[in-house]
Amino acid sequence: MVERGRPVEHITDYTTALTPPWELPHHGKAPKKLLEDYPVTARVYNKVSEYTAHFYTPDRHFPYLEESRFDWIRGYQLGGKSLTWGRIALRYSDLDFEANAKEGIAIDWPIRYRDLAPWYDKAERFVGIAGSREGLPHLPDGIFQPPMPLNCVELDLKENLKKSHPGVHLIHARQAHLTLPTEEQLSLGRGSCQFRNMCSRGCPYGAYFSSQSASLPAARRTNNLTTLTHAIVTQVVYDDTKQRAIGINDAVAGQIIQLVGKNGGMVSVHAELGKEIERLRDEYYANGFIEPRNHPLSRPPQMEAKSVENLIKLNLS
Repeated sequence: MVERGRPVEHITDYTTALTPPWELPHHGKAPKKLLEDYPVTARVYNKVSEYTAHFYTPDRHFPYLEESRFDWIRGYQLGGKSLTWGRIALRYSDLDFEANAKEGIAIDWPIRYRDLAPWYDKAERFVGIAGSREGLPHLPDGIFQPPMPLNCVELDLKENLKKSHPGVHLIHARQAHLTLPTEEQLSLGRGSCQFRNMCSRGCPYGAYFSSQSASLPAARRTNNLTTLTHAIVTQVVYDDTKQRAIGINDAVAGQIIQLVGKNGGMVSVHAELGKEIERLRDEYYANGFIEPRNHPLSRPPQMEAKSVENLIKLNLS
């Protein structure tokens, strides 16, 4: 697995998951200076705070052109936005799959719900979805764990809707949260949701589905997973004789290493993490550190070591 951003370890790197508000300078709220780095993310989610900002990519450091409004929310880290997603997990129905054909737009889906249903089942058993079976044709039921209970106001509204608007259904959200974990889920180190309403900080109980809590632990069990962070793949190297992919190119470096290696040479590489250097450089410039003697500040030893590690781990043969 190749990730362009930083590594994030389950539990260990959920640094604010158990932090009370009085231990943070602004009691968890986002100060104006912090929001200046997240003009896009802040306008969409309103979730950027002292608790969560480290899981979102600062828009100011990674700008993009907006000819019209386009909200590009990014999370450059291992696990990506699986750490911050809303966790609503719904199935498409044939109402969705047949829409294009019925409306005469775009192209018809090549599959229907019946083709995908077994795979929905398989995914839901692994992920863990809390919800209620409602028998609604436009919202197919799935493999559910017990839903989070409705509160008294929601229950009253549900009963009144049945009387006043029979065709309107108030149902539990179908969410990727464990409420009754299976043996498989428990074996991965996951536990039941604690209903803390602090999901955006990272879940130390592994109750909501993320790459860190579920997919990566399961993949590591195969002993066939290598993760490479702070890397961007520009090409998958395919061997025609072996009929399989044999490695990746991390930008131009991989191509050069391959060429030199084939000719019996040894490569000397000046390895750096360009995006991280730019970020640190901008921070130091903004704070007046512009003298040549400040140059090493944007290239700390830990960062230099990480760039060398990434180069060594390139899986090239």
